[in-house]
Amino acid sequence: MRRTAILAPVSDIDITFDWYFWPVLAAMIGWPGLLLGTATGAGVWRHHRVLGALLGMIAGTLIWDAGYYFLR
Repeated sequence: MRRTAILAPVSDIDITFDWYFWPVLAAMIGWPGLLLGTATGAGVWRHHRVLGALLGMIAGTLIWDAGYYFLR
C-alpha cells in the first residue's frame, strides 16, 4: 500500500477572491469618502438628488481610496 499524502503533503488552502471582494474592500477603506461624496453629490445636483448622491458616492470613495493609497 502506497501513501503519497504522508510522503508529500499538500495544502488544500486556496486564497481566491470573488468579484464582490474589491468593491467591499473599497467601501471599507473609503467609507468617509463615501459619506462626504454622497452629501456633496446630493447637495450640488439638487434637481436629481439620487443620481447626484450615487455619483458623488462613487467619486468620493474613489478619491478617498486613491488618497489613502498614495499618501500613506
